[in-house]
Amino acid sequence: MIDPTAPAGAAPVVAANIAEQGPESIAFDGSRIWTANCCLQGIPPLPPGSISIITPGTWDVQTITTGFDAPTTVVFDGTSMWVVDLTALKRADSSGAVTQTIPMSPAGNAVFDGANIWLPTSAGLTVVRASTGEIVANLAPQTLTNASAEGGIGFDGRRILLASPSRLMLWDAQSLAPLGSVETGYDYVSGICSDGINFWLTLQNFSPDSSVLARF
Repeated sequence: MIDPTAPAGAAPVVAANIAEQGPESIAFDGSRIWTANCCLQGIPPLPPGSISIITPGTWDVQTITTGFDAPTTVVFDGTSMWVVDLTALKRADSSGAVTQTIPMSPAGNAVFDGANIWLPTSAGLTVVRASTGEIVANLAPQTLTNASAEGGIGFDGRRILLASPSRLMLWDAQSLAPLGSVETGYDYVSGICSDGINFWLTLQNFSPDSSVLARF
């Protein structure tokens, strides 16, 4: 846990027993912290994938394996937690139980724009209506692949920005219209977030190895 008002220093570990296979993603539902715990590497037999729900204060950890294969991402829509799993996008209730399963082949991260969940899949950039679970659209299937769509996705309040893997592609979140694309000049975009004004990206080159933080 890091207190942003405190001076720089060592941060206390508040929960060290999240899951055997380790968390891949983290989200907050207004009162509790959720993680997606995935293990796709190593020597079999591998432990099952899971999600964990951590309660601040007591730091009690509840880990749930039922209904999950290899969760990589958790996203909160204000009511439900959405879990990007191996073969589907899944809605989980407050207890972590799966209440809706939308078959697809997700890849990488996902983001919520206030109405829809956006995530790269084998069909392209898939847009899912959070209120119903309906697939609204599959965008840009000719430019996306599972292997290249893991570089990050972000929302700035109006636009969706996706990296695949070094190219940045922009959409209007309301109309779903494409707004253009640009090459970063780096091999890989490893993460995207927004402060509400700008997108911030972590960019990486493999040879020679170098990493930078960029503003878009």
